[in-house]
Amino acid sequence: MQGKEIYTVRINSEMMYPSIKIGDTVNAVKVDSVIEDGLYVSINEIEGRPVLWIKRLFLSADRNTFQAVCDNPVYPEFNVEKKLINSNLLNLRVFSIMLTVDKIPL
Repeated sequence: MQGKEIYTVRINSEMMYPSIKIGDTVNAVKVDSVIEDGLYVSINEIEGRPVLWIKRLFLSADRNTFQAVCDNPVYPEFNVEKKLINSNLLNLRVFSIMLTVDKIPL
């Protein structure tokens, strides 16, 4: 782990469904730069507004790009430059997931 700051983040996206549902929380450590494969939560600015996203990132053979993958097949895979990822407002590497237990009707 690169950082000492640990965050608990409630996920508000279906990007990782069915592995992580809306409302589930993840624990993640802040990283100065994304240098290895893993599950990441990041915040970047889009049209002046902070936007949270969660993706599995896999370092490509060229070591300059990552393949960004969601567990939900609705979201397409794409490649993104490492320097673009590292310019995000915040990058967090997920180390545990706390799944929401749905109520079971009696």
